[in-house]
Amino acid sequence: MSDELINKRIDDTLRGWKSPFEVKEKSWDSISAQLQKEEVVGIWPKVFAVAASVVLLFGLFTMLQDSDVSYNTLASQHQSITLPDGSVVVMNAGSSITFEDEWSDSRLVNLEGEAFFKVQKGSKFSVVTSNGTVEVLGTSFNVYSRDNELKVVCKTGKVKVSADDSSVLLTPGFATDTEPDGLKNPYARENANGWIIGELDYEDEPVENVFAELERQFGIGIEYTKSSDVVFSGPVSLENLNTALSIVCPANDLAYEIRDESRVIITQN
Repeated sequence: MSDELINKRIDDTLRGWKSPFEVKEKSWDSISAQLQKEEVVGIWPKVFAVAASVVLLFGLFTMLQDSDVSYNTLASQHQSITLPDGSVVVMNAGSSITFEDEWSDSRLVNLEGEAFFKVQKGSKFSVVTSNGTVEVLGTSFNVYSRDNELKVVCKTGKVKVSADDSSVLLTPGFATDTEPDGLKNPYARENANGWIIGELDYEDEPVENVFAELERQFGIGIEYTKSSDVVFSGPVSLENLNTALSIVCPANDLAYEIRDESRVIITQN
């Protein structure tokens, strides 16, 4: 049988084949075992042996190339990450990001939690969350995605935000939030990333959300019995826990007691 015919049959045999193992170590063991066989009788065993080896090697190579990188921050922890294209993401406490370790034309980051992005110019850059997607070319912006809420603030450049069946375009100094019927129209919001420099800034924010953020920033537990329609507006310094609580609580006629380094009790006055 000619080499040309053998190659054709190998190509036909490979078509539709997949590596039988999801774990690369098992795939490599199988390849090694095939390569170590000393006798293969007849041309078809040779064809199948070569085909299997090629498929397994290709599968192993693909698995090694197509690997994801993940970063997670704990309570009271911030972390700065440089992405494969040189873009920078600063992660807030209690957040996680995942992305491929090498990028070509596709630039995509999966986010859970909150992070500030400073994106290098280039192809489309996407931040995918469970609540919506943010698309840019080269800009800086803050993304908050927790529970069922998405908040995006544009600092420089332009940002397209999509959620469900709605989308908005943000320019510097403007933001959008999710509402039951879609995204809010852009509204003015200058402070895109105050948490990075130690200051939160709220406007009519449910006070339980403010306490949840303080829990993340200081790595503590806050016991608070929710009261309906209690909101907070204004800046909150993160210099220390006592300072933050002394700003938030009196504004809502609340009292606080720091029991120890990890527990705070909030009560109504």
